[in-house]
Amino acid sequence: MTALHSPVSGGDGVQSSGRWDAGSVLIEVTGRRLEAFINLAAGRGIWLRDVQWLSGALRCWVRAEDFRRLRPVVRRSGCRVHILSRRGALFYWRALFRRRSMLVGLVVCLLLVAASSSVIWTVEVEGLQEREPEEVLEAARRLGVAPGVPVFGLDLQAIARALERELPFVTWAALQRRGVRVTIKIVERVGEMPDPDQAVDIVASRDGVVRDVSVLAGIPMVVQGDEVREGAVLIRAEPGESAGEEISARGQILATVWYTEKESVQLSRKTHVPTGREHVRTLIRVGEEDSITIAGGREIPFEEYVTSHTRRSLLGWEIFSLPIYIETVYYREMSAYVRDLREPQAIRIACARAQHRIRSSMGPEGRVISSTCTILKRDGDRILIESSVKAIEDIGEERRVEP
Repeated sequence: MTALHSPVSGGDGVQSSGRWDAGSVLIEVTGRRLEAFINLAAGRGIWLRDVQWLSGALRCWVRAEDFRRLRPVVRRSGCRVHILSRRGALFYWRALFRRRSMLVGLVVCLLLVAASSSVIWTVEVEGLQEREPEEVLEAARRLGVAPGVPVFGLDLQAIARALERELPFVTWAALQRRGVRVTIKIVERVGEMPDPDQAVDIVASRDGVVRDVSVLAGIPMVVQGDEVREGAVLIRAEPGESAGEEISARGQILATVWYTEKESVQLSRKTHVPTGREHVRTLIRVGEEDSITIAGGREIPFEEYVTSHTRRSLLGWEIFSLPIYIETVYYREMSAYVRDLREPQAIRIACARAQHRIRSSMGPEGRVISSTCTILKRDGDRILIESSVKAIEDIGEERRVEP
């Protein structure tokens, strides 16, 4: 008679059929009718996994819920069954439940982790060139962003706008929360800092049409819909309480502005395409400078390639910030060839380049409304285009009030 075998599962506690197994038991069956034991078990729908034939015995895994159903099988086959090992969530839970103190400790640990992840642990500052981070951290602390403060209910956008108003050397700020870490990104003011004793007006940095006027201090000189030229006063400093004193103008003027850029592109151009070959290196990185290669070797088997990488912390917790990572670097081979572009393709490429430069020159809060491209000249295999972009941005900049 042919023995019937159930499929062998490759996972711990998961059958090949995809059904989740809460627990499994490793048994050793001895006796003269081992084939009958297997056939009787299969006839009752009992799965025997990872069956191993030994001298006068067999070993296999069986689900915990099926173990009690083996009693009539053992009795009819005349075999004996010995339990060698147990595995699975069912047995772990039973062992944990028997140790009440360990269960209580686990619950307390989970509660502490949940409580610790609901407050800010670290505050970092990025983007500073001349100033010290302590100035920004102190201002953020006064606005409610500091280690130990609950993260729920914080209006990060409002705090960023308040930082811009409170710190004169900050032209733009943004707050980003990731887990229990808050990062403050700063764009410092370019040029000479205004004298705190010298009043300033807000003037237009470029031509535009005013869309919105937000005045924090000073006298507004424009309203929505006004067309302004570069250098025009938008918010004027207002007189103070004492004679000769003036209070600096502060505020935001959003306006519709226009940008133009020219770009040329050739119809025949050298480009690179991936060949499909890839080389992978795995390394342990400590900080940004030191690394230890643990797989993939040091030599790259390609002459031309592009790289990408993924990085994850060895600890896997946002709470800790030790700079030790496992980094996987992917090297994808590239092949160079000359590509002949059709005119519509060349125009799209030239427009994309020009508009990218325009967006790079805009302020951090600039927003594009519309864009157009116009062909200016065709010269052999080269095309010259002009790209125009209509955008909304803050055009206000400070200028000292002349005595």
